Amino acid sequence: MSGAAMQAGARAVPFEFRADFAAPEMQADAGPDSIRLTAEEVFALITKVRRDTLAEAARGEVQAALAQVEAVAGTLREVMGDMVQLMGQIEAAGYEAAVEARMRVRLEAAARRLIDGQGELFGAAATLSRGLDKPASGGAGSGL
Repeated sequence: MSGAAMQAGARAVPFEFRADFAAPEMQADAGPDSIRLTAEEVFALITKVRRDTLAEAARGEVQAALAQVEAVAGTLREVMGDMVQLMGQIEAAGYEAAVEARMRVRLEAAARRLIDGQGELFGAAATLSRGLDKPASGGAGSGL
């Protein structure tokens, strides 16, 4: 909150010093511009702001990780498309049946590894997405 906003929202009540060191009597109704909080309320507000700030920072980290996962998944899809094109070119080239079979086996093995890796990648993405969907857990001071 800026200084101007603080002045608009609340005003400071000067402390009246006395020679006998007694505290001045507090007014029961200090007016519409004054705010009174107990120590527990201040602690609860600080706790809530801290929790919300940490949750937002964690959310930003998860979103960055999810963006990286999505970029890698896009690259994997491109590689799979390239492999399909390569297999089509091998078939069109007219290699001997034994050579073509060996190439096909190797390409299918590489494709299987990519698909398995993509499955793990999508599992990680789903886990990250579920983390984004969870609401912040309620803790101390959530009643304010």
